[in-house]
Amino acid sequence: MEIPIIILKRIRDKIKISPLLYYLVLLALMSYLMSVMGAVSGVITAFFLLSVLSGKALPRKLFFLLLIVSSLHQTSYFIDYDNLDRLLMNDDYLKFYYISVENADMLLRYGTPFGFNHDFQGGIPSLYHRSCFLELIPFSAILGSQAGYQAMLIFFIAITPFSLYLLLLETTKSEDMARLVSFISTFQLAIRPTVLLGLTPSFLAISLSFLSLLFLLRYLDDKKHSLFPLSLFMGVLAYTHIAVFAVIAAFFAIIFAYRMLSQKNCRRLLSKMLVFCLLNLLICLPLYYGTINYSDFFKTNCKYHLEKIVYSTFYHIFHNNEDMADWRGGLLLLVVPTLCFYLLSRDSAARLITRNALLLNLLVLAILSLKDIPLLFVFVERFDWLFMQYLLVFNASLFVLFRMSRPLKAILILLVLLLANSMLPPATEYLETFDSISEIDNEISGLVSPNDYVLFENCDHISPTRNGEAFDKCPYNHWTTYLQKKMGAKFFSNIDEDPNPFNALNKMYVTSGTYDGYPLYAEEKTIIPRTSYPHVLSSQSELVATLADWGVNKACVWSPTAKIFFGNSTNFSWLGESEIYSCYAASYKVMPEVRPDKTGTGAIIDETPFSFTVILRGMTEKQTITINKNYFNLWSAHDEQGNRIDVRRCGQKICFEAIKDGYVRFEYSKNIPLVLISLLALIAALLIDIITAKRQANAAGRT
Repeated sequence: MEIPIIILKRIRDKIKISPLLYYLVLLALMSYLMSVMGAVSGVITAFFLLSVLSGKALPRKLFFLLLIVSSLHQTSYFIDYDNLDRLLMNDDYLKFYYISVENADMLLRYGTPFGFNHDFQGGIPSLYHRSCFLELIPFSAILGSQAGYQAMLIFFIAITPFSLYLLLLETTKSEDMARLVSFISTFQLAIRPTVLLGLTPSFLAISLSFLSLLFLLRYLDDKKHSLFPLSLFMGVLAYTHIAVFAVIAAFFAIIFAYRMLSQKNCRRLLSKMLVFCLLNLLICLPLYYGTINYSDFFKTNCKYHLEKIVYSTFYHIFHNNEDMADWRGGLLLLVVPTLCFYLLSRDSAARLITRNALLLNLLVLAILSLKDIPLLFVFVERFDWLFMQYLLVFNASLFVLFRMSRPLKAILILLVLLLANSMLPPATEYLETFDSISEIDNEISGLVSPNDYVLFENCDHISPTRNGEAFDKCPYNHWTTYLQKKMGAKFFSNIDEDPNPFNALNKMYVTSGTYDGYPLYAEEKTIIPRTSYPHVLSSQSELVATLADWGVNKACVWSPTAKIFFGNSTNFSWLGESEIYSCYAASYKVMPEVRPDKTGTGAIIDETPFSFTVILRGMTEKQTITINKNYFNLWSAHDEQGNRIDVRRCGQKICFEAIKDGYVRFEYSKNIPLVLISLLALIAALLIDIITAKRQANAAGRT
């Protein structure tokens, strides 16, 4: 207790303030020290409040230092700085870590980030639509991948308040407003629904979204050096999280439409937006091109969404008291005081800001009402998770726009801080870390060898069923990608946990005791209605046939239902038990990965993200060769003499015709020209900024 008081006395000596006000602030600090914020957070908050009471704003550099200290201190609650070289384990961390490392390695080694992953679901394109590879590259180059990933996370936690400060300063022109909201944001806003759940791309997308919106506004207002950072941040956002990118693009469209309606010079505005849209299209060309080419892979059956009962969010807010506790209900409650702020405003600047805040609230409520509409759920949900807490704090901070005594303003600021901390209690436990496979399961490595093709059961934290049947809840984190990398075997599993049961490759994995959206049927554990038996029994017969056809020779499962199913199956025999998994060996005939339809044998060698080679032996006549890999139109093949071989789709797999023994080289299109176009578009944005700045300087010189 002595150290904070000494610090406050030194601050008091430097900032002229009456003793009464000083002791009021000291009392506020004491209450903070007794609360969950802790001593350090209390001192930081007291320092901020003293600057408000003194009437002299902290110098901007000192305020930025305050934001850094506060952010890093809050980060220390859940990130162990002594273990930065260990892997984070909570929920989705391992999945996004390996996805990001995979894309980054491909970009640095092959010149393009999107190749082919041979290790999951019979081979899938490595276009994951959520990856931090661009952000990870500079950190991994200095610290290595594991420490670099945590350093990247800490860096973005620290810069998020900066990006929010700059955005609010641009939109409100109020230094007090920008400082208050950005300072509150250091207290773990949006940390719980993102960082604590391992959703790294989602959290990184927050600061990228703020910066994109900032430079869009600056660009539309003809401010210098705006197009390049706008193009850069919006492009990185697209590669980081495509759904958040779509949400921000929708806000771009709304801002553009508003400007078009409110300004007379529409031609200039239209030309600026066309330039930006063209540059963004070119920067994201590899992403868009890959998405179009993989449309069959990403296809989702709309019935999955149509089966949901469509109710308006407004209905839930007014008819379900529990929903009043969530952010939509809280936002609705704040629309009323926001309206009051607007009606009570006398200052024209404050009135304009509160009016725009009111319109923003109504717009967001309208957006949230679309949450249960088919195909819009994923976008609205991302907005709800990532931005609602910031908007709520912004609404609660509108009072700083009004003229009031400094003590009253300090008390209101303190109340907002206490409210934010009560609604969002800070995380106080370190994220889980580990350094070896033995820390997950000490015995699983002895049951799987690198040459195996293993059905490794996925882990769902949300319902994987089609019709809402019961399923085995997953008590574990999503570590399938880590196990595959360490074991070296191919997995008959979904690389993305919590998979959609209507995914195009939904018959290529088992998750949480279900297959193809139906619970596995086990005699000892009937968890499905009898009316579903025909679907389930048919689906499970197809499961065994599919496993045999793809050459799966082992199954390792964790759920009680799956253990009973494979334990009772005549097609599998018990292999062994590890700490978490039960493993079974296939008793059926395992089909080879290269399959001539008449004579001969084959094998696959030299797999890379952009190629593999098929060896053919014992060929005596022309025949069709089937390969246990998913077909995509970016594959091409040549024989040893360089002659092109026609590659076609056989059901889901790759097929081609062969006559003689030899090697067939398959290559996956890298689309390097598209990557070069992206870089050139970014350079073009920089050149446009430089030329525009020179023209503005010359015009100013002539006047």
